[in-house]
Amino acid sequence: MEAVLLALLPGCSASCLGLSPSLSPPPLVLQLDSGSTTETLFRFKLTADQLGISTVRVHTTARGHDVLKRYQQLLFTSLYTFDYQVHDVTCCTDHAHKRSPRAGEVEEEVSGFLKQLPAQGGGVQVLKSPLIPECFGHGFSTRAGGVSSISSLSSLNLFSSSRRRDSVSVVQENRRRLALKAGFNPRDLTLVKVLNSAVWVVEGGA
Repeated sequence: MEAVLLALLPGCSASCLGLSPSLSPPPLVLQLDSGSTTETLFRFKLTADQLGISTVRVHTTARGHDVLKRYQQLLFTSLYTFDYQVHDVTCCTDHAHKRSPRAGEVEEEVSGFLKQLPAQGGGVQVLKSPLIPECFGHGFSTRAGGVSSISSLSSLNLFSSSRRRDSVSVVQENRRRLALKAGFNPRDLTLVKVLNSAVWVVEGGA
């Protein structure tokens, strides 16, 4: 089972790509550079995950391919297969969007979108043990409070893997929320997996 994505730059239409209006399955039409690319792809991924879809056939232009590839790297993992079918077009006006997003713009858009998502399962909680001295900064996270939506993972999934459906951007947002709650810099976070339990360590602290 596969999903079909029609990725268009402003000024382009399905007819510009020479596609039949009766594509099967019906494609999701994605307008790149529209300001809602991240949200559309995020919702698309949620549906794909619910249906167990990991193969996506993409119809787009050469420049559309370059733009969408950057979103793909941030919002998906290598578990997904993207089959790009690049079409040569002449009818797309695209006069208002001559340039592709600059370095960092897509990353900022994705990060900003994930930051405004509501926490799932309640807020982030950090538990502390009375057996560990206060002078030793420590904490244990629960499974709630993050933005992961994969049913087999906790919403506060802190591990990124190419073999999982959780993207690196989602995991980074979960780590940012944990760091904000616990009071440390997320760049100092080191994770160790022991007997299916996550142990997090902050390096370079005061």
